Amino acid sequence: MDIYNNYGGKRAFDIAAAAALIAPAAAISLVCAFARAHDDLKTHGTKLSLLERLRGKGLFFNQMRTGRHGEEFKILKVKTMRDPEYDGQSNDERIGTVGHWLRSHKCDELPQIWNVLRGQMSIVGPRPVSPGDPEAKDEFRHSVRPGLLSTAAVLGVRNTLPPDKLIALDHADIQASSLRRDLNMAVQFVKNRGAIKEAPNHRELHSLEL
Repeated sequence: MDIYNNYGGKRAFDIAAAAALIAPAAAISLVCAFARAHDDLKTHGTKLSLLERLRGKGLFFNQMRTGRHGEEFKILKVKTMRDPEYDGQSNDERIGTVGHWLRSHKCDELPQIWNVLRGQMSIVGPRPVSPGDPEAKDEFRHSVRPGLLSTAAVLGVRNTLPPDKLIALDHADIQASSLRRDLNMAVQFVKNRGAIKEAPNHRELHSLEL
């Protein structure tokens, strides 16, 4: 009998962890958002004050994602890209130095602790995808709540592995879900500090297989 996954154990873990993390996550998110906005102003030398700039453009933004049983919801993220008013810049240039750092360390995802508290996400689970992505049609993947952390996210390879391998990792995460594994996933993420890698090796993958 899987008490953790079928009888509220995982949800209890999510609530406890999110409740403990919501205050520091909010504080860190604000610091990160202001740092990104200040970098934007410093780079382009605008005459507007920082507060005037933030009032018009904001620090955060929403994106639609597919959740459990295919239900759509909005996730909250720290804004990492400069506004599209800077004509001629590539997406990489719009992200900037601070934006790249926030993304590589996953700091832009911290506001999603709020989604965990609301019951739309879990601490550990497949990363939420956009409704138009191929993974959004995978019923098994969406039999559980999407999560802040997954094997692919912890190892920093979501953007380097082909879709079929990402789906395979997500399925393996769902099938092996347990309190011990979720705790180990969180520990591994802290150890890696969210640093992006080129590809996982066998030792790293097995370190998450409990």
